[in-house]
Amino acid sequence: MAIHWNISKVSRWKQKMNNRNNEIFFSALVHSFLVIGVGHVTESGIDELYERLQRYENVFGPLLVTNKQKPIRITKRELRKWIGLSTNIAPLSNAEFDRHIRKLACRRKKESSQV
Repeated sequence: MAIHWNISKVSRWKQKMNNRNNEIFFSALVHSFLVIGVGHVTESGIDELYERLQRYENVFGPLLVTNKQKPIRITKRELRKWIGLSTNIAPLSNAEFDRHIRKLACRRKKESSQV
């Protein structure tokens, strides 16, 4: 499935996308939506989005690192900059996400024990 996104409702999106760090963050955020089952960024959904990203990073590590491999943790403040972003990704309910992330964590644990 191709990811389609709409950034036109994000405040000052043109300025944000002219900054390389913002471009990288934006790309990581949109692609993380596939795994965490979120399709858009809204003020009312920031807490849930943040919670899901934190749970994902606890299993797989940070979505972003510096060029010196220092992890960059995503904050609610950073997420708020992207309110209005929407994608065509089908949302997962909280129960579906819980099952999904547990399944991924079990698979990850199993794979790492085989190494």
